Amino acid sequence: MDYPVWEVAGIGGGWLIGIVAIAHVIVSHFAIGGGGIMVLAETLGARKGKPALVDFARRHSYVLVALSSVFGAISGVAIWFTIGSVHPRATSTLIHNFVWGWAIEWAFFIVEIATALVYWQTWNRISARTHRIIGWIYFISAYLSLVVINGILAFMITPGHWLETGSFIHAFLNPSYLPSLVLRTGVAAMIGGAVALVLGALRKSRDERGPVQRLGGFCLAAGSLLALPGLLWWERVLPEGARSAFAPDGYVAGTHDLLLLALAGSFLFGLIASLIPRRSPLFVAVLGAAAAAATLGAFERVREASRRPFVIYGYMYSNGILIDDVVSFQEEGFSKSGWPALAASAEEGERLSQWGRQLHLSQCSSCHTLDGYRSLKKLTAEMEAEDIASALEILEEMNPRMPPFAGNREDREALASFLDRLKER
Repeated sequence: MDYPVWEVAGIGGGWLIGIVAIAHVIVSHFAIGGGGIMVLAETLGARKGKPALVDFARRHSYVLVALSSVFGAISGVAIWFTIGSVHPRATSTLIHNFVWGWAIEWAFFIVEIATALVYWQTWNRISARTHRIIGWIYFISAYLSLVVINGILAFMITPGHWLETGSFIHAFLNPSYLPSLVLRTGVAAMIGGAVALVLGALRKSRDERGPVQRLGGFCLAAGSLLALPGLLWWERVLPEGARSAFAPDGYVAGTHDLLLLALAGSFLFGLIASLIPRRSPLFVAVLGAAAAAATLGAFERVREASRRPFVIYGYMYSNGILIDDVVSFQEEGFSKSGWPALAASAEEGERLSQWGRQLHLSQCSSCHTLDGYRSLKKLTAEMEAEDIASALEILEEMNPRMPPFAGNREDREALASFLDRLKER
């Protein structure tokens, strides 16, 4: 292995990435959808003589800057830290393949942040037309940031012809690129519309509430209608092994059902708010926002679960071991991977256990902790070392979502010895 392993006690590295990522993903989609609604409200308010929309855009700009420019930027850095620490080899692969893609995305992000701050600070200080132009520049740069990032995220589940060519174009324009872009565009409109619904519902005057509720409800409903065909298209282009995760008997089938239900709920609540904006109660806005957030959260879980046992589908397993290396490790032993040899002066049983500890860190810790999430200690509490070794072999055949053990029989016995000794501690 080329990198050390960071073992996150208790929750595991996967949950740590998920906690940071889901917060960032919701805010980043809001930065696009919310920014679009913000400048659209100002534009429509100016053209149709509806000051309530312009006032909403002015108030909304502060929320946008606080969330996208501050929290979004901080959580983005946190994602780099967590993925680089938990999955260093996968992160290195993404950087080497998409270095210019990342650079372009960062350029768009700088424009996005700069224009958001200027837009917020120049209300009534420059001409209304110039102010709206700045707002549209913000929205376009934010959306182009999604256009780039989407290619990298889609690559991880459908690398396509990149597996044969190693080409940047094949990696970026992969089979699920366009479907997921359509889906994420719809979700961004949903998140932005949901926030507009809640902010509009908090207005005391019905005259102020109506235009904002109508705009927010329309974006929520329209985004749902756009996201649904994007989702169905995305599911269709996935590899068969990935689709099996959310099939009727798949282990995230319930999450997939929640995703479809949340999409339907988003459309319904958005439609209600857009048709009867002045009489739409606050709980409709809150339910619409919850449905939009559930849509994004459920999709991200389905997407992540569909990749298993890979972190880059068909190329690298979730523990950072390449598919092409597994056979040689099974024949020659995992010590060929570059892990340092243990001290020969240690007792044989202790050396075996220590090597098993290294095998746990390198091959198991990405999905299992010792005492917390998916605890190996609890799973093997009633087993003897011989039973553990046999169970490992059986699990590989029964569970297609678990990476194959990249080691020979001696390595398997060493891992079993380490797990057996956990019971003594």
